Amino acid sequence: MKKSIFAAFVISVSLFGAPKLYTVGGGTLETEISGVVYSKNESVISSKIGGYVKKIYVEEGDVVKKGALLFEIDTASTQAAVQSANANYISSKAAADDAKKDYERYKNLFEKGVVSEKEYERAKLNYETKTQMMNSSSAMLSLARNEQGYSSVRAPIDGVILKKYATLASMVMPGQPIILISGKNDLQIKADIYEQELLNFKVGQNLQFKTGQKIAEAKIVSIAPSGAGARNFSLRAKPKEQDGLYSGMFVKILSKDCGVQASVPVSALTKRGGVLGVFEYVGGIAKFRPVKIKKQGSEYASVEGINNGAKIIENPKESLQDGQKAE
Repeated sequence: MKKSIFAAFVISVSLFGAPKLYTVGGGTLETEISGVVYSKNESVISSKIGGYVKKIYVEEGDVVKKGALLFEIDTASTQAAVQSANANYISSKAAADDAKKDYERYKNLFEKGVVSEKEYERAKLNYETKTQMMNSSSAMLSLARNEQGYSSVRAPIDGVILKKYATLASMVMPGQPIILISGKNDLQIKADIYEQELLNFKVGQNLQFKTGQKIAEAKIVSIAPSGAGARNFSLRAKPKEQDGLYSGMFVKILSKDCGVQASVPVSALTKRGGVLGVFEYVGGIAKFRPVKIKKQGSEYASVEGINNGAKIIENPKESLQDGQKAE
């Protein structure tokens, strides 16, 4: 959606016994192009473990620092897993310790020739097997403890909380989105522009944009076609100052076309016989001049079909016809 504002060199003349006139002149057509602020670094935060949401520490719109606590998952299930893994580890370690003692005893006996090689190899194999089981249970215990640590989830970046997907006490699964966070210091502006507006923008150029009544500057970092064969282009610009900007915020990019050859008030435009035009004031006579609009603002338009310096009638009466005396 675009809104245009026309700033022109206005010369209006009110003659005695004549209608209000406007002298056609050049000017600047200022167009407002809708854009939106977005972050190059947005993260969907999920939990690595399933469970009930125990607590959420942030609200949508909150600004958080990296490492800030975002939410916690109830650890009842993970605590049970840790206890079970720990019991298995204690049992397997005891078995491995006993197997080690047997192995060392049989080794000494084998070296003295008291037991056979087969009995020695059996004790050795049992020790190796029990040791592997102990190592496996130790790894499972470490995994269970790590998962228990995943119950508290912190912000990976400085940013703004854009959305909460879960609520307190809701059940979540591993990998399920819970928080959407947007980086705060990597914001850009994106907008779609038409092909005819490319002349007004160049990569590396500074542009102005509005947020409310505040005007700020941004540097254009890229302009690319919106798609294959598209006549629309996607513009990206990096704001010079990011304070007060948030991802998802709408802005207005200001575009100026300077040197408009013929500018007229919108109030001077009228139709006769379905043809759009203006009435030129020539020696007291109204002459209808068909025109073609190039760009139109809320109050003024740039047109083809009338020359600069011509005097045209503002708000012409509906009954006024070509060649009549202007009143």
